[in-house]
Amino acid sequence: MGTSNKLLMIQIAAIIFISLFGSIPSDACLPCPIEEKDLKVSLDRAKKNLENLNEEYACSFFYQVSHNGVKDFRDLPIIIDFTIQAIQAPSAKVKACAAEAMGWYGDQKAAPILLEATKSEDKEVRLQSAGALLQLGYEVDTAIETIDGLAQGKDATSNILGEMLRLQYDGKNWYISLLNGLDSLWDPKCETVLRKALNYPSREMRATALSYFSAKGEKDSVYSNAVSIVNDLKNKDIRNYLPEYANYSDADIQHLYPSDIPDSPNVDKLQSDGRSCSAAIHALGRINNRESRPLLEEVSRKNTEWWRVCSGAAAGRALQEISR
Repeated sequence: MGTSNKLLMIQIAAIIFISLFGSIPSDACLPCPIEEKDLKVSLDRAKKNLENLNEEYACSFFYQVSHNGVKDFRDLPIIIDFTIQAIQAPSAKVKACAAEAMGWYGDQKAAPILLEATKSEDKEVRLQSAGALLQLGYEVDTAIETIDGLAQGKDATSNILGEMLRLQYDGKNWYISLLNGLDSLWDPKCETVLRKALNYPSREMRATALSYFSAKGEKDSVYSNAVSIVNDLKNKDIRNYLPEYANYSDADIQHLYPSDIPDSPNVDKLQSDGRSCSAAIHALGRINNRESRPLLEEVSRKNTEWWRVCSGAAAGRALQEISR
């Protein structure tokens, strides 16, 4: 495989990961650790960006320090003080970034401020503040109630439950091993929310809950719910979501590329349903139920183009799991 193809595969993998488990600031370099000797320069720059309301760069600082061994810095108290200041900034985006970072720092100094931030009008601020409280082990019940309330939204997405389940992993590895070891780390409070999420309005929320229950080894509830989601979406494609392409033939669509599609709420819905179908398909493969083979074979055979909501490739992988 050529270098350009390898880079493309890395980009695709990053996009898939981010779409399932949350977001990374758009201007953050990866990897881009801040060395302790460079911390003062980076911190001064971040303060100026915060003062100038340069949201993206302020968020990039929090992402870098919180994901690159920040607990080893001698100047951690200085970082914490600055982060607390940022949680109280006017910008909702900066508030959310700073709240998320506080969870990684492992210091309860900002816990009361995070608790107050769970009442914010901004959904992302509430979500990140609740996730940080869970990591800090402070007001856990309030944090879970906050996340549960967000999960009940009509347009709730998978990263909401990801924030809750971060409780069950250490600050360095939760995003790598999100579905590993659930049997030994399953938390009853989280399970209660996930059980309710199977009946929440958001299809993506229901599908995400199925992913966790399939990892836990449940079969009956997973099978019926996952099959329902796949059946609802298996025949849908881009034309069902974007009116401007409603009259396109398959041949017309062939000449389009994903980059041709402008961002819009309809695209967000298309992507959400795509994640829902993939999660449901993955759950069917994980529970190894052979009754789902005909449905998965149909999706695998028919849905080979990028504009289909349900992924034929995902169905193919699930079939391989069932065949083992």
